Amino acid sequence: MKYISRILPLALALAFAPAIHAGEAAATASPLEFSGMGFLTVAGGKILGSGEKRDVSGWSCPCFVSDYAQGGLYEEGKSATVKPDSKLGLQGKATAYKDFSVTGQVVFRGARDGKPNLEWVYGAYDVNDNLALQVGRKRLPLLFYSESQDIGVAYPWVHLPGQVYGWEIVNYNGANLLYRDQWGDWSGTVNVFGGSETNKDNGYWKIYNGKQSKTDSRWTGITGAELVMSKDWFEGRLGYIQSKVQNRPVKDALEQQVLDDEGNAAGYSDQVQQKIYAGSANIDYHNWVVRGEYIYIDRKKANETDISKMIALGYRIGKLLPMLSWADYHYGLPHGYVTGSETIEAHRVTSLVLRYDLTTSSAVKLQYDQWKDRGDENYRTTLPYGDSKLIALSYDMTF
Repeated sequence: MKYISRILPLALALAFAPAIHAGEAAATASPLEFSGMGFLTVAGGKILGSGEKRDVSGWSCPCFVSDYAQGGLYEEGKSATVKPDSKLGLQGKATAYKDFSVTGQVVFRGARDGKPNLEWVYGAYDVNDNLALQVGRKRLPLLFYSESQDIGVAYPWVHLPGQVYGWEIVNYNGANLLYRDQWGDWSGTVNVFGGSETNKDNGYWKIYNGKQSKTDSRWTGITGAELVMSKDWFEGRLGYIQSKVQNRPVKDALEQQVLDDEGNAAGYSDQVQQKIYAGSANIDYHNWVVRGEYIYIDRKKANETDISKMIALGYRIGKLLPMLSWADYHYGLPHGYVTGSETIEAHRVTSLVLRYDLTTSSAVKLQYDQWKDRGDENYRTTLPYGDSKLIALSYDMTF
């Protein structure tokens, strides 16, 4: 709880600031308008009985990874903790003459020891009622919940399935063109974007390289597009992204500086081209809730492929939503989505979730996860390692 109490006073001050400025703007008849919102997740969890215990680069395993991008991880043998999944975020928007706006969002995370992280800061210009140009820092639209993945009340789980929402880069700095329209009974959105991102002390690689390690990641030449179509009870999404990937080890698991053969600080690795294909399908039919995601990453020039998928099924009973979901991840050689030596890392999580909506802007959730390690035994020297079971409880709200 110390991570929440540390930032709550600042959060409250910033949350009320937009309303104060909005009142001042109205009093002076200024064309500048302010709005703001905040979101909070207080989540605690503990690993239950697991398999063979092992220290893996400073992590007490078997472990459960709840947030790869931010390094959110539960360890075997530890007390219940709110650190991996708790967060508080503040978002503000300033609009001028209805055509131009600036949006910013900062998030404080327990997984990052309560330090602020700037997730959004971009300007938007509405060319017309259908087309907008946006420039700045935004979420990388990899999957359906990418843009709302920090807002816990926006999705059923305590934590999004890490097998699908588990990548080293989740933001980009650049520009995009956003087009919205209606085609018959269908509502559609087309988004074309490009940019780059450098992430210092990457949480994803801290999980793999060691608890005390530091690794910088860089995606350059990011280009992509997404199409979202919705009608009545169905919404579907297709996405494509390509970029060049590089990593730079700064410190190893023992906090020793990583040096090259000449004794200098290690530089970035050679660029590797990647292509990402993603698809989502969401159904809200009467009381039934279905969520499906798929992502395929092609890095064949580096002899690597990633395949992730998730399916979830739930049924609303008043304010209660019970949901069962399965998430699966495989990493291996090209066309290596098979058991055996071609699959290096593989794991599957089965989750049972109970969500209860307290109000339209708050909910409590109880989640039980079973993590099954399905990777090649010869490669189990780094995380994730072993089978684990996790019980987690959260309170989510927006304000």
